[in-house]
Amino acid sequence: MTIEDVGRRLSSALEVPAIRAGRLANVFAAAPGFVAVMALALLATVMWLATHPYLGIYHDAIVYSLLTARWLNPSDYANDVFFLFGSQDDLNLYTPIYGALTSMLGLDVANRFVTLLSAGTWIGANSLLAYRIFGQSLPFRFVVLAAAATSISYSPNGSTFQLNEGFATARVIAMPLVLFGIGADLYKRRFLAGALLIGAVLIHPLLGVWGGLASICTRVRANYLLIGLCCGVGLIAANDMQSLSSHLAPMSREWVETIRHTSTDVLFGDISSIKIERFLWWIGVLWLGARLGNGLLRRYYLMLSLVTACSCLLTLYCSYVTPVELFVQIQPWRALWLAIALGWIAIAEVVWRGVRLGRPGCVGLGFLAVSLYLASQYAWCIPVALAAGLASRFGQLLVRRLADVFVGHERACMLVLVAVSLAVFPSYLIDLEMTGLALPGEALGKGQMLRGFFLGGGYGLGFLFLSWMCGVRSGSFLVLVIGVPSLILAAMSWDTRSAETQAKEQRFLEHVGNTHPFSKSVKPGDVMAWPGHELDVWFLLRAANYASSYQAIGIVFSEKKTQEIRARLERIALAFNLTTEKSSVATSERNSAALGLSGDAHKDLRQYARDEMPIKAGAELCKDNQLNWFVSPQAANDDEAILAVATSFDKGRAQRLYSCEAFR
Repeated sequence: MTIEDVGRRLSSALEVPAIRAGRLANVFAAAPGFVAVMALALLATVMWLATHPYLGIYHDAIVYSLLTARWLNPSDYANDVFFLFGSQDDLNLYTPIYGALTSMLGLDVANRFVTLLSAGTWIGANSLLAYRIFGQSLPFRFVVLAAAATSISYSPNGSTFQLNEGFATARVIAMPLVLFGIGADLYKRRFLAGALLIGAVLIHPLLGVWGGLASICTRVRANYLLIGLCCGVGLIAANDMQSLSSHLAPMSREWVETIRHTSTDVLFGDISSIKIERFLWWIGVLWLGARLGNGLLRRYYLMLSLVTACSCLLTLYCSYVTPVELFVQIQPWRALWLAIALGWIAIAEVVWRGVRLGRPGCVGLGFLAVSLYLASQYAWCIPVALAAGLASRFGQLLVRRLADVFVGHERACMLVLVAVSLAVFPSYLIDLEMTGLALPGEALGKGQMLRGFFLGGGYGLGFLFLSWMCGVRSGSFLVLVIGVPSLILAAMSWDTRSAETQAKEQRFLEHVGNTHPFSKSVKPGDVMAWPGHELDVWFLLRAANYASSYQAIGIVFSEKKTQEIRARLERIALAFNLTTEKSSVATSERNSAALGLSGDAHKDLRQYARDEMPIKAGAELCKDNQLNWFVSPQAANDDEAILAVATSFDKGRAQRLYSCEAFR
């Protein structure tokens, strides 16, 4: 064998690994732009459908459906206590728009249409902002997937109101409009930005106003903002705001206590259990984004952190010092929703900047992530401390020293990070399973740990992995292949209502062919007391409801409405007390969840809501001349059974309709 033969064999042997390395590089090469976008859009849609199962008309969708029903047929609901003293739909455009859709499609279809439309606009608005900041890169895909799958609460009690809700309200339309407006502002489309922000205010004033306020603050010089803030603080400290307007006067004690017991999100709760950690966390995140962002949103981050901090302080002042009427009605804590929406982008900006610093930056981010995970409820301290530190020379010097440590002892730092990560890994797996169990629906399987990682985000790691998958050639094609059947499966199982509920909601607000047994006796506009069947009263019989917790929504805007609701619910409690031979109804027990009533009265109201109203209690309620009908499943004797005008069957149980005229 000649030297030339040896050389040829050696070169051919070296070509094999080179070819394999080239093929491997081709597999993990960046996906074509169109393919990556298609994979991302498909994955975001599947994740939204899987994490937002359709439950029908529930939660605040009931209230907005009632507002729409009244807009379509004002006379039918004129006697409903919800509308006796005005309502919030007088101040927005959502009700007429939703009403027009309902008149064309029916309430059931319109509710589903608005829900899906809100999902598309929410994901689209977040995509627009993220693309303007990051382009078509990894953090862009991360923000889109996080926006699609997560629903974070922004209410004081931490549960009622959330971003990215899965039912039809004015909120789910106003929020994307605000984000679209900010995106248009970043693209220098001033007129379009202004139109979108004004549109958001017209759809939902209490939410849309914060986008406009943040946009205005970015255009005002800092010293003017400081002067305005000092003037506001001075007026509040002087406690002389009512001289400017009667709406700046303190609310009455009874009004405030009723609001506290029925609307747990208007004010902060008991001072011993106050929860402002979420405010501090997102204020710190925005502040940090203002220090480390790329410039396009830095002014928004800074101004929004200031607005959110002021709104939190104002809510605290109204909750524990003086409940000023206008401030309580504005509900300044709602500014937190926009802080959360932009906070996701701020987090992505800070992390991406650290990644671009190379291996030391990644190690530092790893330590930061582990620290946040271990800090748990005190995690808010970390972004606040980092932002405050970077604002001082000492903090900047400390960061440089830490960076020098990471660079000089890179291998040791990596070993420590790996050891700490392995130590917390079992706890992380448990948290993944708990996250999966907390997610609604089971559209894509019952593996709770995998659901917690991919659909729940896995504390960011799941979203990060899926974002990377959508960006590489092999991963994007895999997402497309698996995503299509997953989309079909998620779409088929999205509507989780029972067949009975679907059939009932399809009949809501029908104008002809009403087959309900009570419809022959109950006329539109009559007032009914039917415990636990408010939707039947409003949307099947098109009648007014006597009293319920739904009608207590919005009492913060009317003291007269508050007094009337309170009187009716106290009357209900008194009726139940009399029928069970209880002596009286005590009031003002702080721990009651129903308008400050006593524990016994609260139990009676819960019994009323569970559809257990005795005939004697209904007869007692009929002493109120505003009530025309009541429904009870009971018939104490033959004489009272004869008084039943009609009988309906709900889940196999008889429901008897009684006219109040027979008991007066």
